[in-house]
Amino acid sequence: MPPRAHDGRERPARTTPVLFRESRGAVPTLRVAVAGLGVVLAVWFLISALPDAETPADRILFVTIAGATVLVTVAIGGMRSRVVVAPETLRLEFSLGGVTVWRRVVHAGDVARADATGLSALSAGGWGLRFLGPRRWALFVRSGPAVGVALFDGREYVVGTDRPADLLDAVAQLRQGPGR
Repeated sequence: MPPRAHDGRERPARTTPVLFRESRGAVPTLRVAVAGLGVVLAVWFLISALPDAETPADRILFVTIAGATVLVTVAIGGMRSRVVVAPETLRLEFSLGGVTVWRRVVHAGDVARADATGLSALSAGGWGLRFLGPRRWALFVRSGPAVGVALFDGREYVVGTDRPADLLDAVAQLRQGPGR
């Protein structure tokens, strides 16, 4: 059955080939630990704040803050990176709890080079989307190998990946591209 749009009409199939696609999430242990921390913080907050609440509005505020704490920590635990290399573009995305909070699209002609890098999540400052300095970003949702992609304008993106050789090969194909 062909895919359907929201209005029920048939949607055309995607015809763009993908050279590389990887979606990485935080390790399950981290997800559980961060969500557990959120629950502990929320319970601690409620235990310490509710007895001092003087009005129903105060109680509602405290419960709302505790709920928001749990939601934020669950979103952080659900962080995910996505890398897609198509014949004309490299797409990088970072999401928290299923919501994309950062996205970059790099066109084939902008890529100067790509190589394996020794930068780790620890040396970048931890997991997540990391600012490494002017025009340098790192995208790590868990530890492991990484690939650095440098652009002609001086920007650089370092991406954690489980398949560095495949990503390097795909970026090399992207750089060569059709007609280059």
